[in-house]
Amino acid sequence: MQIKTLPFVMSRQRAGCSEQKKERFSTAAVIAAAGAAFLMTNVRIGGIMSPFAAVLTASLPVCCGAAAFMGTAASALAGAELWGSITEIAASGVMLLYSYIFGKYSDKKLKAIVCGIVYFICACAVAAGDGGGWVMFLAVLLRSFMCAGLTWCMCDIAGVLSDGYDAENSESFAVSLGIIYMLFIASLSAREAGFANIGRIAAGMITAA
Repeated sequence: MQIKTLPFVMSRQRAGCSEQKKERFSTAAVIAAAGAAFLMTNVRIGGIMSPFAAVLTASLPVCCGAAAFMGTAASALAGAELWGSITEIAASGVMLLYSYIFGKYSDKKLKAIVCGIVYFICACAVAAGDGGGWVMFLAVLLRSFMCAGLTWCMCDIAGVLSDGYDAENSESFAVSLGIIYMLFIASLSAREAGFANIGRIAAGMITAA
């Protein structure tokens, strides 16, 4: 009897350990999403605003997307840059609602297209309120394409990490990870902590690891 029940007990123990690991991973992912959105809101890459906040909300699971949205709003309020971050906040809110309703039925290509369109509409509305001309329109268009491309990359990374590393996805995963890493460091480089540059610190820590 003991010999027969031993495999069942061991399987239950393995299942319990797996659930605990998933819970810890989920908690860490929520905290990381909120922290990343907080740091990446209202920063510039090459002179244009980074759309990273909307990208995180669109590409991550709903719980992490909600954390990213709250991190975006908290960063805007903490830095007294509410109007300067209104595009990111609005686009993140819309994409959070989209992910909640249609996330299960959307692949990474559709999410990338929708996120780019949503960001474009939100940015155009803000630009019109500021009285921007055609130069501003071109900048908004560029940011929208950047937003769509980054969303595709983040969805690719999130999918591989959640489903487990697959050799068939290794090439696209590596490319997506490289693109996100470079733009993540570039965005963090716009953040200063006293005399230190957060982007350089992050790059050094990742390289050392």
